[in-house]
Amino acid sequence: MDFRDFDILQILFEEKNIKRAAERLYLSQLAITYRINQLERDLDIPILIRGNKGVG
Repeated sequence: MDFRDFDILQILFEEKNIKRAAERLYLSQLAITYRINQLERDLDIPILIRGNKGVG
């Protein structure tokens, strides 16, 4: 985990939406999803709750 991961998590918490977070971070949605999945696998805990109305 590095500082970029903390930025991703902070923006996701603020936006509650991967697309808007990706736009703010100048990343693709795929890149954010991939990094979150890696963190969840490395830490062996769910980080995001994905739903129809965004992430939580």
